[in-house]
Amino acid sequence: MSLDPEWLIVGLILLGHVALIVVITNIAHASGASDRVLGVIKLILLGILVAIAGLIVWHPFVGPWSSWPWMLRGYTLACLATALVGFPLVTLMRFGRRLPVGISGKSSEVDLAEMAGKESLIGQGKYAWLLRLPGNESFRLKKVEWEIAIPNLPDEWDGLSLVHLTDLHFSPPFGDGSSKPWPTRPGPGMPTSSPSPATCSTTTRRSTGSCP
Repeated sequence: MSLDPEWLIVGLILLGHVALIVVITNIAHASGASDRVLGVIKLILLGILVAIAGLIVWHPFVGPWSSWPWMLRGYTLACLATALVGFPLVTLMRFGRRLPVGISGKSSEVDLAEMAGKESLIGQGKYAWLLRLPGNESFRLKKVEWEIAIPNLPDEWDGLSLVHLTDLHFSPPFGDGSSKPWPTRPGPGMPTSSPSPATCSTTTRRSTGSCP
């Protein structure tokens, strides 16, 4: 197999294919379906991912793109559009996004495995082995702190702090559905709440000016 333009296009199609499956998976997780239903959906999506990827790689050996089934051609066009337009556009929008007036923030990372030791945070769930895979970053906590200035904020709410934990991925590895990976008695410097790959802390303060 040579790296001619045709195979470069196939690579772009596969990139768009994976991106579309990831989007559909995220939508499924946001649907509020039960864990059992989500498990079935993810198995189906995994089968679709592998099957269509196999068709995309196999068809160039069979004949030119014009000879592919029309459904596969339509899907590959959607994959190409995702890889060449959608993915770069979304990336540029994310990096170019500016904070609204009155909001400031900072972010940092905390390595929970370095603080407490990875093995002390891994339970006995059937997927616990995933947490031991090389390159796994489940124990890297991203901490984002926002300060929001709100005009006419009541005195009682000035300085109010809110904590938002999101993207908890510990329930399957620990098997009890509680997302509580911490030991019963946390060691020195360890937080007493469940960690999360993304944690947001928001503090409100009274604005001295006016927001548009």
